[in-house]
Amino acid sequence: MKDLKILSITLLALLLFSCGTGTSEVKEKQIDETNQEQTKSDVVKEGPKSELLAGLVGEYQLSSAYGSAGANTMYDYQKIGNAWAVSGSSISAGVREGFELEVTDDEMNRLNTMKIIVHDDYSVSLECEGEILIDVPYKNDGMEYLLHNSAEDYIMLPEGISEDFTFDSDYLYFYAQDELPEDITSVIDIMQIFGDVAIIRYDIAIGQFELFLFYGECCDASSYYFSSSL
Repeated sequence: MKDLKILSITLLALLLFSCGTGTSEVKEKQIDETNQEQTKSDVVKEGPKSELLAGLVGEYQLSSAYGSAGANTMYDYQKIGNAWAVSGSSISAGVREGFELEVTDDEMNRLNTMKIIVHDDYSVSLECEGEILIDVPYKNDGMEYLLHNSAEDYIMLPEGISEDFTFDSDYLYFYAQDELPEDITSVIDIMQIFGDVAIIRYDIAIGQFELFLFYGECCDASSYYFSSSL
């Protein structure tokens, strides 16, 4: 009887310890999540970049796209109302001639769902088909700089681009990455230029965002433009 009583007390103690540990883990997780949110919101937001972004919070839909491939092939995508006008051209015998482009249902869906969002915390994301493909945290002085190779290897990048880079001419820079993973390029490279370097920037003069893709080893490139209203 005495042994049974001791066993019961031991089991009760183990149960209480287990419950306490579980509660402690939950509390620690909640504290960690709270600290992360506080850290995110405590980022200093001051200066010309934050002043500009304060007026840009919202969604920007894909409105047009242009691409060039090889020596002379060009692509032109324009959204007119709810429809897309798509065309291509190339030079033949010294004359530029147009040709038709077929757009698949999958490509059309990506054209209609790709967008850039400026969030309330001034972070910026590129989304397509409801999925976040690129997520750029806010940096008061600088950009999301994810180049593996030297910026000097890419002639299409602005001179002096670095992690501290923000404004250049009429552009505000947010993001640069090379060696893009295929799960991203397979979605955003709608014109199939096969770009492996990406830049996200905002054209201050025109008032629109740009996703600029280019093939790092040469000259093939495409630009996707996002506007706040269509």
